[in-house]
Amino acid sequence: MWKHATAWLGWAILVAAAVNAQQPPEQLVRIPAAWTSSGTTYGTTDSLAACATSDGRALVFATAKKAGRIDIFDANTGRFVGSHGCTGSAVGQFRHPNGVVAVRLPRSASSGQSTSDVAAILVVERDNARVQAFWADDLGPAGCFGQAELQRPYGGAASTRADGTYLYVTQADVPADRAVCIYRLTTAGAEISATFVRAFGDSSGRGVLHEAESVLVDDRMGRVLLCDEDKRQRNVKVYTTDGTFTGQTFGDGLIAGDPEGLALFADGTGGFVIVTDQRKDITIWHVFDRRTYEHLGDFTGTPPIANTDGICLYPQALGQFTYGALFAVNNDADVHAYSLADITRAVAAMRAAQQSERRPEAPDS
Repeated sequence: MWKHATAWLGWAILVAAAVNAQQPPEQLVRIPAAWTSSGTTYGTTDSLAACATSDGRALVFATAKKAGRIDIFDANTGRFVGSHGCTGSAVGQFRHPNGVVAVRLPRSASSGQSTSDVAAILVVERDNARVQAFWADDLGPAGCFGQAELQRPYGGAASTRADGTYLYVTQADVPADRAVCIYRLTTAGAEISATFVRAFGDSSGRGVLHEAESVLVDDRMGRVLLCDEDKRQRNVKVYTTDGTFTGQTFGDGLIAGDPEGLALFADGTGGFVIVTDQRKDITIWHVFDRRTYEHLGDFTGTPPIANTDGICLYPQALGQFTYGALFAVNNDADVHAYSLADITRAVAAMRAAQQSERRPEAPDS
């Protein structure tokens, strides 16, 4: 399952030395890239979403914000599959597509046919101030929403709960209490509709979102994680799913660049959160405990990766990825893929090293 066992001992030693300390880049745990995307000219890649289609394919969707399109890659190989869209304001056109979200929603192909859950792709457009929806199977248009509430939207995250499916959208240049908008998603046939639920964000204190873009919803924990890129903050703020600040932040004093992409590896109630530290020379991923947000350790990729905006997880077996994969943007261009088996083993070593440090020494006999 893990192809790089010979390197594991060295990595574990590095992890043990790194727990609760921000390491120099040369000492970071380095996870080898399984592939680097190829086959296209990039148009300033920003955010990523990965999902399976009804015909068994697994795809990575990447926003090309300056080219006004979505690039699509085979999730197992990194091979370029095609693009969708061009610059404009009509259906299927984009102006600065920034965020992209994959979510499963019910769809019926035509009247009289049974309905099943299939993947939908939601694209957050900064300069058209809207969200466009498409079906991942055929990129057929499924709806457009948000124009009444959104001013300068950036990122998005889906939430699937017992009472429905929701989309959280971050935005800038708005009053602090409207930094995040929540929409409830419903479908009728092949159309996706969105009902505005509320906007939220603290107007004062530690919960103010000065510059929020990346967002992640942890449904099991009932929390919304929001990266604040403001140079005075550079942390992750923890809200509840109804938009109440919990009073907790994490990553403070640890993130040197911009806190950009977020990813959650969930294992029951356990797991970990990955936060991107976007630097011009190197991308560092900080790992935090899912429940406590305690810092566990850090890693980066090899070959070198830098200036990463978006990341996403595909947390299930896929071809060469027997345990799933992490996908990450490199330098606003290509996409790199990493084995989740490698990453989870590295995090296990981080936890073990941390527990060893805390274990009291046995008294002398």
